[in-house]
Amino acid sequence: AGLLEVPSKDPREGLFAFTYEAWNGEQRAFLATKTQRDLVLKARQIGMTTFLLMLGLFYVLTHSGVQALVVSHDEAEVERMFEQVRAWVVRLVELHLIPKPKFSTKREQTWAFNRSTIRVVAAGATDQAAAKKGRSGTIHWLHMTEVAFWGAAAETMTALMAAAENGYIVAESTANGAAGTFYDLCTTEGSGWSLKFFPWYEHAEYRRAVGPDFDPAIRVVDGKPDPDETTLRASGCDDEQINWWRTRVTDPARGGLAKVKQEYPIDPASCFVMPGGAFLDAATKAYRASHDGEETHFELVTG
Repeated sequence: AGLLEVPSKDPREGLFAFTYEAWNGEQRAFLATKTQRDLVLKARQIGMTTFLLMLGLFYVLTHSGVQALVVSHDEAEVERMFEQVRAWVVRLVELHLIPKPKFSTKREQTWAFNRSTIRVVAAGATDQAAAKKGRSGTIHWLHMTEVAFWGAAAETMTALMAAAENGYIVAESTANGAAGTFYDLCTTEGSGWSLKFFPWYEHAEYRRAVGPDFDPAIRVVDGKPDPDETTLRASGCDDEQINWWRTRVTDPARGGLAKVKQEYPIDPASCFVMPGGAFLDAATKAYRASHDGEETHFELVTG
């Protein structure tokens, strides 16, 4: 990894070497607890997708006759990730550590010396397209990213899981509402997946310096202590982290509290709250979609 370079979040800083010392806490924690079936529920932009992309390339270059498949939610992200892989390959070739790929396209790199391949593709947007995703032979390394935003998640994952049954599988995403395949995976016990949750406050970069007017006391909302700040303080967040959090939840451009808690989760439950604050399961969403235009009454049951 130290031979590779990755772009910094700050465009003014350019690229930096991806050495072990540069890995963040979440990346190190993931590698230390990696299993054969990993499920990652995470905050936005903590570097997990790039880290897993690097691990996939390392696996391909150090194993013979294997196929690694990376599946993302849209074509723009597919292009970005493959360009990262391509840049890493060019770098290693220039260092004379690996030969040039025998076969190279906009989505695939294959080497003759070990007969191994890495591909980056988009998830199927429809059931028909999804069914084709697993028809590419045996998959030995399967990296599924932003699964909560896939168009036909259940069908795509079913096809891919069948092809990667005996290989390594990791599914990672931020939350996207209290319904869908990724939600079901994260909330179903005994499924055989190892859930790894990375809240925003574990990411070292998510903090903001406080000024003289900063009030460290937990804010009062509707006459009561803010439950989110209460949870964050109990989790050990300092003033700079609380200040960062307040700038997110009070910024209208961030989409409101529910959206912020979805993209920057505090705990594995509240990040799945739908915009508007209601938990809706898949059956309820399907019913509403099939009865569009009709007057429908729902009873909210809590507890």
